[in-house]
Amino acid sequence: GSTIRVCTEGVMVRLIDFTASRLQTPGSDVAFCDLELEDGLFDGPKGKPQFEAYRRMRKLTGGDWSGSYPGTNVLWVLYLAELLLSTDKPVPAATAAQKRRLREFKSRVTGYRCCAEVVCDELFAGLWTVVQETSQA
Repeated sequence: GSTIRVCTEGVMVRLIDFTASRLQTPGSDVAFCDLELEDGLFDGPKGKPQFEAYRRMRKLTGGDWSGSYPGTNVLWVLYLAELLLSTDKPVPAATAAQKRRLREFKSRVTGYRCCAEVVCDELFAGLWTVVQETSQA
């Protein structure tokens, strides 16, 4: 691992919903929510970013929600990009250049396998720095 400093510009994020998360306990058990049991989760309107994200996740996981699939996190980044570019709820202060950069990012993000690759995208250049490399034993 490494210590990384992130330029947040004062923005603070709090994760408030772990409903669809998967985690490994200290005893190596896996706790997860079987999303196949969630009514309507995959049947939402076509073209709506949230429902498209769940359908993409299902395709990626093959319906096996107990497994580790780092690509599902990438799908949520894609969801956020789609949401920001949405005509339903556009970002009011975004300039044409910023929207263009976000559209370009959206097309690149589909090629990433995990969020470690996402944060290395040119969109995030200069927003984070490695302050301390930790050697791997």
